[in-house]
Amino acid sequence: MNQKPSECIEQFLEFIQEAPAKHDKARQDISTADREVQDILHWLEFNYNATTGLSPIMRMVAAETYAQRRRREAKKTAEVFSPVSEWALSNAGIKKSLEKLLEKVRGIEKDMENRKYTDKTDIMDRILGPEKKIMEDKEG
Repeated sequence: MNQKPSECIEQFLEFIQEAPAKHDKARQDISTADREVQDILHWLEFNYNATTGLSPIMRMVAAETYAQRRRREAKKTAEVFSPVSEWALSNAGIKKSLEKLLEKVRGIEKDMENRKYTDKTDIMDRILGPEKKIMEDKEG
């Protein structure tokens, strides 16, 4: 995969810029899952009796398991994004510097795509003669 330098910088910047939001979302997901598990446990505590039956209890167990798995994934995400988020929030100046770098690199890449060479001498005319004009017309 051959990426332009600007694409690499852009991906890194996006990662850094999105880190605080991803970290916050993961922490919210942890909290939501914790509250769901507490709701399930409290329902069982206050509503379970010998006549409750197996079906509602099995649904509760399945829901608790699902909430715990979501919590585990959110916890992993929060752990990974925590240091990135902290760095991003405390290094706003560096992020601005990277944004400026990205603009410069994009400008250089754009100039390279549109680059044309203008002969400084008549050497190509002397070598190719009228054939040079035909070749240039095919390229343009």
